[in-house]
Amino acid sequence: MSKTMVKLAASMAFITALATTAQAQEADYTAQQVQEMRQLAEQGESFAQAALGVLYIEGNSVPQNYAEAHKWLGRAAAQNEALAQFQLGVLHYRGQGVPQNDAEALAWFGKACAAGLSEGCSIYSQLKIN
Repeated sequence: MSKTMVKLAASMAFITALATTAQAQEADYTAQQVQEMRQLAEQGESFAQAALGVLYIEGNSVPQNYAEAHKWLGRAAAQNEALAQFQLGVLHYRGQGVPQNDAEALAWFGKACAAGLSEGCSIYSQLKIN
């Protein structure tokens, strides 16, 4: 498979995986809702950490900040939150807030796959071939 085809397939899988974060992306959250999400995240709730990370990626209800996204996604990923692992793969693959690194992206997509996220398996397989 050519690199162009892999990038196209990866883009399609990114879109599919991002659709799974639709709740975090579609709604504009009030400052109070973001604060409540942050409190849950600080208490160690992995889903809140992942959702907060997605908000920072998108700049939805908070200023876009890839470093903050990476921080919260990293905390969730450490708890085996597959969506967070996938999103870390995306950040590394695109070089958003971190140096672009295909090997690091591949590792995160592999972890997302192992945690049961089919989109992680799809991207992992495609990147591993090349």
